[in-house]
Amino acid sequence: AVRWGGEEFLMCAQVHDEQEALHYATRVRLAVDRANFAIGLEQSLKITCSIGLACWPFSSKDADNLEYDDIIHLADAALYLAKRSGRDQCIGIVAVPPLPVECRLLIHNDVQHFLHSKFIQLIHDRADAETTRTI
Repeated sequence: AVRWGGEEFLMCAQVHDEQEALHYATRVRLAVDRANFAIGLEQSLKITCSIGLACWPFSSKDADNLEYDDIIHLADAALYLAKRSGRDQCIGIVAVPPLPVECRLLIHNDVQHFLHSKFIQLIHDRADAETTRTI
């Protein structure tokens, strides 16, 4: 885990599939939610976190289609989806193969268009959200 930006952190974890990645991210999110962060004499702070995730390779059928930096870009887009959708949740972006050859260009030039394409699904950990839905 490393600090990636102002309030962002990047974590890499070895998992078998997207559902295991979502489970791992949910455990991290709940651990943060349950923690009391000491900020002074007899004072503590409760915080929550939002997590965006994407697995690499993004698609087992198209393993060479995306690079590591593409996955980071997708995870960042998923993080912002989680923040805009109410915070304190995990959202993952999952491939729906076959991915188009121009997939990398879409991710970097128009990620919003890619997020609304038929090539992905979202997975959530919130009880009030659909477990899996295509956007």
